[in-house]
Amino acid sequence: MAVQLRIVTPKAVAWQGQAEQVRAPGFEGQFGVLPGHERYLSVVRPGRVTVLSGEQEQVFVVGSGFVEVGAEHISLLTDLCEPVGKVSPEQARQDLQQAEAELARAQAGTAEWDEIQKRVELARARLG
Repeated sequence: MAVQLRIVTPKAVAWQGQAEQVRAPGFEGQFGVLPGHERYLSVVRPGRVTVLSGEQEQVFVVGSGFVEVGAEHISLLTDLCEPVGKVSPEQARQDLQQAEAELARAQAGTAEWDEIQKRVELARARLG
């Protein structure tokens, strides 16, 4: 048994297919979905989405967004989706260092701080 997964960005459908299990970064932490799951709606944080189908595992780095889960489908709407490894580890380390430096200077609780925090999480997801 499987669910139909669609990962959609503002530009296109980034990935779609059947999955036996999906793990994604929710607002309160990582969550997993299996076929027959109860209806569920959540915010998605920058991080890694793992799609398991048979013996295959595919991993994507995603940005912020939302996920809607049903018994037979999952729709993940995100501002970014890329296969793991698209960005070089060196570039991801540089991005992380820059974002952490900016975060140290930003005022916690502001919109600026929130946006920089998302960049930190995205860089960490790219690094694994």
